[in-house]
Amino acid sequence: MDLWKVDIFGSPEEVRIAMQKPDPKCVRIGMITATGDHILSRSRKDGDLDVPVLHDEVVTGLLKVSEEAVRDESHITYVRGIDAAVAEVRQKNAQVAFLLDPTPIESVARVAFGGGVMPQKSTDFFPKLLSGGEIKYAYMGVSTTTSPNNDGAVVAAITADGPAAGSGLRQGDKIIAVAGKKISEPGDLSTAVLEHKPGEKVSLTVVRSGDQRTIEVQLGTRPDQLQQG
Repeated sequence: MDLWKVDIFGSPEEVRIAMQKPDPKCVRIGMITATGDHILSRSRKDGDLDVPVLHDEVVTGLLKVSEEAVRDESHITYVRGIDAAVAEVRQKNAQVAFLLDPTPIESVARVAFGGGVMPQKSTDFFPKLLSGGEIKYAYMGVSTTTSPNNDGAVVAAITADGPAAGSGLRQGDKIIAVAGKKISEPGDLSTAVLEHKPGEKVSLTVVRSGDQRTIEVQLGTRPDQLQQG
């Protein structure tokens, strides 16, 4: 099991203040009890998501709560916000409250575009989308593979009539940046595209036959079920 660092705080408010400044290099779990308030932290490894780390290493690993109990919520419940969590402990409805940093949108994108499923309770976005509304995501209409040196996303195919068609982008081009943001692998490309809106023009820095060049693409609206940028 990984080594966790424990920091002691004088109140839930101090924990709140400390957790307002996310540290992407660490997994942090706030812990509120009737006798003290703490933050547990350890180095973040590639692929770490805070909810499964809490479940696997703390709830089932340290506290020995069974996976069945976690799944059925027989010994655990979920609330939104530190005030509600603290109230559960203060009112003796719970023995301990665990607080997590929000799941970064980059992590959601990596899992989604990798064909995976986010763990339960890790994508409780707030405020909720209005009934009948929709969110439109940007896309370029390309599929890519990882560069052998992990220094870019190599274009494997360009969708006919897609946003990148006619832009000058070619199969085999290695995309190394989008709007100045470094791209090391296909997941980075997907994340970078999601940071923009449909209709925006973005500059791609690509390498072709050893030469670096800039190509502009006007992003479109992502069709359903699309898996890459």
